[in-house]
Amino acid sequence: MKAKILLSMLIILFVLAASLGATMAWFTDEAVAPENVFTAGTVEISADETFVLNAEKMGNVNPGDCFVKCFEIENEGTKAIELRLRNLSGQWNFNNTVDPVYIVPVPGSDWVMKYSEEGNGFDFYYTGGPIQAGETVELCVLVLFDGEEMSNEFQGGTFTLTGGFEAVQASNDAPSELWSEGWDSDWFAMSEEDALLTGTSADYAAYFYQGGAFKFEACAETTNGNGNGNGNNGNGSEETAWGGDTAGAGAAWWYYYNTEGDETQTVWAGQTMAIGTVTVSEPDNGSVTITINLSTGWELQAGSETVKIQGYAENDVPGSRPSAGLFDHIGSNLVVTVPENDIFAIHLDVKESD
Repeated sequence: MKAKILLSMLIILFVLAASLGATMAWFTDEAVAPENVFTAGTVEISADETFVLNAEKMGNVNPGDCFVKCFEIENEGTKAIELRLRNLSGQWNFNNTVDPVYIVPVPGSDWVMKYSEEGNGFDFYYTGGPIQAGETVELCVLVLFDGEEMSNEFQGGTFTLTGGFEAVQASNDAPSELWSEGWDSDWFAMSEEDALLTGTSADYAAYFYQGGAFKFEACAETTNGNGNGNGNNGNGSEETAWGGDTAGAGAAWWYYYNTEGDETQTVWAGQTMAIGTVTVSEPDNGSVTITINLSTGWELQAGSETVKIQGYAENDVPGSRPSAGLFDHIGSNLVVTVPENDIFAIHLDVKESD
């Protein structure tokens, strides 16, 4: 009887334990993992022609003429980029055995060149990068028609220059991966020193340099506002001028007026010629008056858009020469009232008086 009672108690305890195990609960909670959204950056550029030296002669070219074509390229994407001009080449409208046209980046810029065997033209690489989002850079190209090589067979001929800008993200070694030896190899750098390579690039170096001196300085300087395109600074010569005593950054020369400096500052033409003064008044109800005085022998060129002014906050000064055609104030008066600011870029189209 005692054994039966003990067995019954064990059975009861077993059933009770099983019952408790079936109803036991744990403290728990749940949370949704946050979404991780990855947005790809963008690589996007735009290119506009901003200046052509001797544009009026493009329809009536003479042997020995030189031209300068300037382009402004803007990084409109979100990624920092490296930039090149791919396969810049020219083609005449007839077959010829000699090509008398020579093309190079303006000396002193951040552009270098290399002959492209694949494209039968030149690739120009920008070496001042990476170019950040929203930044712009300028490329100025010299186009020279050799006087000795341009024989009578070229009379009436047309020469078409073509090429395309390419951008690639600057990160993760993308330029080397995409442009391979074009990016990693030696370039023909336009500078005051010889930069001789082999093959076509060496031929170009020998053509443009003599003893380390650039043979076409007169034409190149005109890109920076010096001269009239013929190496002649005589009466009537047209120049680009900038007002202010602070040299702007970038490959192309320019100056700006810093209100922290002297009240009266210099107007510079052709980079080195002082041709007048500019004064900015004290602010009055949020505006200042800019007064430009040109020296005797200098005047504005004809036209209604010869004075261009843009104001900047101190921390927003461009890292390269800005495009004056986009300035807020465009007119032809030498006394101008504009909104007050820390910095003023003052661009003038001037000429020597006849």
